[in-house]
Amino acid sequence: MAPPEIHSTFSVTSGCLCFGDLTKICQGASNAIQPFPNVRPRVGGTIKAHKIEYNVAAENGNWNVYQLIDRERGGVSGWFICHSTTVDNPGWEMDKILRVSGSPYKPDSGSKMNNDKTAAEGIFVIN
Repeated sequence: MAPPEIHSTFSVTSGCLCFGDLTKICQGASNAIQPFPNVRPRVGGTIKAHKIEYNVAAENGNWNVYQLIDRERGGVSGWFICHSTTVDNPGWEMDKILRVSGSPYKPDSGSKMNNDKTAAEGIFVIN
């Protein structure tokens, strides 16, 4: 299998990264930076969810963006980003994420919520 190719890059100079659609990015920009890995699921009724403020701590510097392609349907199904100096092998890192935080294609693989294991592996899960 060919190694993943960088789709695009961006720079972080503020120590944080806002994410989501445009409305959530604007909302995140006005919120305090949410440090990693403080997010734990909150349970209420029948729903388990994370309170994510769309503004998380991020290492300053250059970040690489990779497309995650759905081979069955074709096209982009998600995105993977990593700091350019912390990930030597993005393919291995993507495999680790699927092993630790779960794969949408395997019902019992890993945790799709942030927990002690995802934090120990340096993974921040956004579903």
